[in-house]
Amino acid sequence: MKKQEMNVPIMIGAVLVVLGFFFGWFGSSRHAATGWDVAGVVKRAGGVYYLIYLLPVGALLAAVVSLVNRKAGATMGIIVGGGFTGWAAFEMVRFLYTVTCGGLWITVSGCLVLLIGGLLTRPKSS
Repeated sequence: MKKQEMNVPIMIGAVLVVLGFFFGWFGSSRHAATGWDVAGVVKRAGGVYYLIYLLPVGALLAAVVSLVNRKAGATMGIIVGGGFTGWAAFEMVRFLYTVTCGGLWITVSGCLVLLIGGLLTRPKSS
C-alpha cells in the first residue's frame, strides 16, 4: 500500500488561518483588532457569532485530518474555508449596504457580470 501524501495546500491554509486570527483585522496598524478581539466583541451580538471561534479550530482540524486522509482534509478545507468566506462576504455586503448607494451596487454587479462572462466565454487556448 502506497503511503498517502499530506495535503500541502490544506496545511498551508490552516497555518495562515490560525496566524491571521491573531493578527490585526480592523483598525490602524498600531491599534488593530485581531480575530480574537472580534470574537470577544461579537459575544454581545448573539449566539450565531460564537461560530467565529470555530474558524481556527476548524482550520486546525482540517490540517490534522489532512495528515490522515487527504480527501477528508480537502473536504474539511472546503467546509471551513468556504463557510467562513461566505459568512464574511455576507457580513461585508450587509455592512456596505447600510453605508453605500445604489450606484456602487450596480457597478459591482457589472464587474461580476464582466468577470463571469469573460471566464465563461473566453476561448480555450489551442
